[in-house]
Amino acid sequence: MGVCPVVNTAVHTSHTHPQLHAATQETMLEWQDFIRRIVQLGIDRQQLKPDTNVETVTTLLISTLEGAIMLTQLYQDDSYMERATTHLADYLQSLTLAES
Repeated sequence: MGVCPVVNTAVHTSHTHPQLHAATQETMLEWQDFIRRIVQLGIDRQQLKPDTNVETVTTLLISTLEGAIMLTQLYQDDSYMERATTHLADYLQSLTLAES
């Protein structure tokens, strides 16, 4: 598993390369929009609870995965990603509507 190029670029260009930083922001916005659309679709299809906060889900998914990537790389230990993905799976399951 490698370091996320979007986050890596975001961190290293924030004060030194404004155009590259702006392009990186756009890439992250596209990723966020993709997740938002999927979550909203789940709400619209009554697969997710109607009070699911799309922005919260989007932020938690990205930040948890990015943090897990960093820790996994830093310590060369896959358990960080395993714990993060297990937590996210449980979290997402908690947002689903019970099937009738």
